[in-house]
Amino acid sequence: MAFVLDQDEPPHLNFRTFVNALRADGDLADIHQECDPYLEVAAITRHASETRSEAPLFHNVKGAKDGLFRILGAPGCLRRPGEDEFGRIARHLALPPTSSMKEIIDYLVAGTEVEPVDPVSVPTGPCKEVKLFDIDLTALPSPTCHLSDGGKYIQTYGIHIVKSPDGKWENWAISRAMIHDKTRFVTAMIWPQHLWRIHEMWKAIGKDSPLPDGVSEPGYIGAMTGHPMKVVKCETNDLQVPANSEMVFEGTIDANALGDEGPLGEMHGYCFLGHSQKMPLLNVKAITHRKDAILPMCVSGRSGDETHTIPSPTLAANMIVALRRAEIPVLDVAVPIETMMIWTVVQVPLDAFGLQGWTSDKICREIGRVLFASKPGTYVHKILVVGDDIDIYNWDDVIWAYSTRCLPTRDEIPFEDVVTWVLLPSVAQSEGRATGADFKGAFPAEVQEKVLREWGSLGFRDRTKIAC
Repeated sequence: MAFVLDQDEPPHLNFRTFVNALRADGDLADIHQECDPYLEVAAITRHASETRSEAPLFHNVKGAKDGLFRILGAPGCLRRPGEDEFGRIARHLALPPTSSMKEIIDYLVAGTEVEPVDPVSVPTGPCKEVKLFDIDLTALPSPTCHLSDGGKYIQTYGIHIVKSPDGKWENWAISRAMIHDKTRFVTAMIWPQHLWRIHEMWKAIGKDSPLPDGVSEPGYIGAMTGHPMKVVKCETNDLQVPANSEMVFEGTIDANALGDEGPLGEMHGYCFLGHSQKMPLLNVKAITHRKDAILPMCVSGRSGDETHTIPSPTLAANMIVALRRAEIPVLDVAVPIETMMIWTVVQVPLDAFGLQGWTSDKICREIGRVLFASKPGTYVHKILVVGDDIDIYNWDDVIWAYSTRCLPTRDEIPFEDVVTWVLLPSVAQSEGRATGADFKGAFPAEVQEKVLREWGSLGFRDRTKIAC
């Protein structure tokens, strides 16, 4: 069977060429010595993300066999400070690796202003190189990402694809998945995510929703890149997945059965000990994958990993669109990675005040009204509104403006009865015991010592490390 050659597709449309692009950029550490998926792989990845080192590609994962699987850690983390700091994010989007955060956000906004480019269905693809129907998920070398985690997480940087019962709405959503038993995952589905909403539709009619696992939103990607995504039909249902996916897990999300999910070191930097939640189970019926497949992995925690670097520009872009549609005079929006996406900074033109009845109080109230009522607004607790003399992409500028220009009470406007992201520690876990979800807090001392002792031999460049 003939497949599309990887070199014929650009990095933003093919994961293998993305990996090769990182290698060509000098931003990949090829690790060939055996590494344990229990904590060691994650500890190396976490240290790489915190020190802004190269993305580690683990070629020899303990327990891997028959092409399942290698692991790429930190695929969307920040590079060292400089002109290509956001290079990995840019590589996801067909942008030059020297693109700034503003250029990335502007690109995402532009993608919402053009017609979607529908994917093209092809008869087969690299994701069909190996097909498995005798499933044992517990045999896979799925990583344990933090010492306090409730289990092994097969998915920390993959996508769920689901379709509404009437077939009119197909959603591709990032959501984590933990191994439950030989044939089932348990996944976090949280309101107001679209994945949760579609699952509720299937529950209402008492049926399991079909699921392939491992992909992303096709029409929007086609609009941004100008090229249709090539997709191929699943083996056990009619859903379509990217033809060059590394791995596809096919099956159904159970309409009723629940399992314990978590805990997992969270995006806001905490590991809450012993906290699990009942979440839907995913019944896996088939696995198809590329030969010598690569599992992308995010080790979530304090600022600097993919739970911040990927949502930050997408949230900002969606907020810009929402504010412009509401005809509020704003120039730009940023969601600082330093705040774990809990803060948003909105830039307004200073000359807007006095025009068309706008006052500082009115513009702030309108911005809050629009954003706190929006889906991206559920992630944030604080919105800072600054003038156009402040560079909202410069954290020093932002914190200087906040510290010197905002008088508590007088310059603060509370918004009551707004939807809040349930994973925020101050909301959901205020009384739970927690450790830090970072290299020092999430791994045993002996694992940390081994990583630091062997760092130079793992393939990372010898340079002064700069913490995020």
